[in-house]
Amino acid sequence: MYDDVAEEAGIEKKTLQNYKSISNSVEPSRRREELTFGHHSEVAKLEPEKQKFFLQKAVDENLSVRELRKIH
Repeated sequence: MYDDVAEEAGIEKKTLQNYKSISNSVEPSRRREELTFGHHSEVAKLEPEKQKFFLQKAVDENLSVRELRKIH
């Protein structure tokens, strides 16, 4: 399945698997449209409440992915 979708999308299978993993870890209700996938990737392994806190902090303080990485 991944092979076909990755080929059709023109991306590597590993990249597609990473997208799925991050998407499964950060529920839609916690995602922030204003932030990049990288921001969401940074908080994916955190508990849901910490995800919410740090994503909101990134929005409020206009944090880059690098800055977010340093504080969580």
